[in-house]
Amino acid sequence: MSNNNATCEEDGTKTATCDNGCGGTDTIADTGSKKGHSYSNYVSNNDATCEEDGTETAICDNCESMDTRTAVDSKLGHDWELVSTDPATCTAGGKKHYACKNDRQHTKEEELAVLGHTYGEWSVTKAATAAESGEKTHTCTVCGNKETVEIPAIRAEIVGVPDGVWETQKSENLSVKVNGDFGDVLEIKVDGIVLGKDRYAVEADGSVAFKAAYLNVLAAGSHTIVIAFTDGETSAEIVVKATVSDESNVTPPTGENSNHFPWVIVTCISLITLFAFGRLLRKKLQSSSSTF
Repeated sequence: MSNNNATCEEDGTKTATCDNGCGGTDTIADTGSKKGHSYSNYVSNNDATCEEDGTETAICDNCESMDTRTAVDSKLGHDWELVSTDPATCTAGGKKHYACKNDRQHTKEEELAVLGHTYGEWSVTKAATAAESGEKTHTCTVCGNKETVEIPAIRAEIVGVPDGVWETQKSENLSVKVNGDFGDVLEIKVDGIVLGKDRYAVEADGSVAFKAAYLNVLAAGSHTIVIAFTDGETSAEIVVKATVSDESNVTPPTGENSNHFPWVIVTCISLITLFAFGRLLRKKLQSSSSTF
């Protein structure tokens, strides 16, 4: 019969009484009776770190022996807290600095991209012309940096008519094309007179088309076209040539209006002369009548 003295690590004993009734006993080892450790209640040792699992320990259910093992998946991981920021600028990147709440020795940095300049509207500081290039500047609204670029000289080319000669009675428009994008057309002058917008059209490619209905009433001869853009101005010369059917009825030379003032003067002088001649003739007739 077992003596119930086995431990976790050693077998116990068992004792038998003589079958013949003499009262004798015999105690022998109870082979295989040791219990072995039983660990059923592990408690965390709270030693996990951000990057490594911690441990846990249990006391044997049968003795005072303890067992410590790795607590799988107990590592804390990082809990990042923003500590400071080096702001990015228009020309240089910045950084954010973090420290782990679980272990302040663990730190990291986050790169901040370069902002780049945020420029405002272009401002023309020197207008371009047909003969000379210009300049325009815009300023960064963040750091105040200024950028200046050249505006190339504005070259004008008359398209669609040979040598810039326009023959009246044509139905096609005359186009003036420039060598780049110089912004919006502000105004157009012919011989110094500002044209109404019904006299021309600005095409999608930036060229200016003068309407045939307007060109056909221009006086024969040379005319100067000046086109003013946001970035400057340019000029071109056209020659209006009257067709044979027009030469007897040529409009007085001007860009916009017919000038009748000289004809009015001539008419007035003629009337005055006729009136004076009439009075003189009447006086002579009266003088002749009184003689008789």
